[in-house]
Amino acid sequence: MAEQREKIIALIRQKGPCLPSNIYKEMETNQLFASAMLGELVSSGALKVSKFKRSSSPYYYLEDEKEKLQNILEFLNEKDKLAYNLIKEKKILRDDQQTPLIRVTLRSIKDFAIPIQINHNGQIMQFWKWYMVTNQEAEQEIK
Repeated sequence: MAEQREKIIALIRQKGPCLPSNIYKEMETNQLFASAMLGELVSSGALKVSKFKRSSSPYYYLEDEKEKLQNILEFLNEKDKLAYNLIKEKKILRDDQQTPLIRVTLRSIKDFAIPIQINHNGQIMQFWKWYMVTNQEAEQEIK
């Protein structure tokens, strides 16, 4: 079993974010067994699960390779790509300064747009940071 888990991690390291169907095909096993191993790897913290789904299945990826989530951009719809490109370019967006479309799509691309709430003089302000921006960078940019 440990050997199978290591093979899954090596496969994801090589290919980037993978769907469960990619895993069980590459591992030449059945879907149930592959899903169980993926679940164990997520529970142990070895793998992360994307919020974005394709055909109702999430992508599995390694935390230290989260930049590879950009490999799945081709599967985003045009509206989500618009919000993704904006957050990537600007790094930090203030929610109330965005169009209604961008505000909605930022909430739907949770793997790429991370919400931040700031209490400024008793007023809660919502910001979004690009997922590759550290909290320290976000804090400096917001100030």
